[in-house]
Amino acid sequence: MLLLGMLSGVALAADEMAPLPVLKSGDMLTDNLKVQTMDGKTIELKSALEEGKYTVFQFMTTACGACQAELVNLARLQKELGADKYTIKSIAMDLLGADAVKAYEARNKFGITYLLDPEFKLPPRFGFNYTPSLFIADASGKIVFSQGGYADAAWDMIKGKMIMAMP
Repeated sequence: MLLLGMLSGVALAADEMAPLPVLKSGDMLTDNLKVQTMDGKTIELKSALEEGKYTVFQFMTTACGACQAELVNLARLQKELGADKYTIKSIAMDLLGADAVKAYEARNKFGITYLLDPEFKLPPRFGFNYTPSLFIADASGKIVFSQGGYADAAWDMIKGKMIMAMP
């Protein structure tokens, strides 16, 4: 009987280590998605959403040329569609943390909000294994679009999806 109890304890531990489901378009952001702010506070990703706006979350690193090119396109698209409807939050995977990201922003002047995930915990939750990748969530936390990899060839499609999703 004791052996059975110990075995069931092992089974529970294995279940707890099972990978979490991948979030995709149509899913809601969950409470267990954590990021750091630039000042080192840990917050839930949902708290980065803004009332009445769609949020483009882009996963990036400061050493990634494609990430920078994608941010240029995102900033241009936000200006075209209206900053009152969309906001950009770039989630940096940099191991050097806030210092590296602050220097990057000082050079590039994108004027966006940066969050940190130096341990690369969030991208796999969205099925992403590389940067850049992005997803768009509405103000309620519903994922309305997801794109793995540099979206260069998909800008017209992304723009169309954003326009269709506009309130």
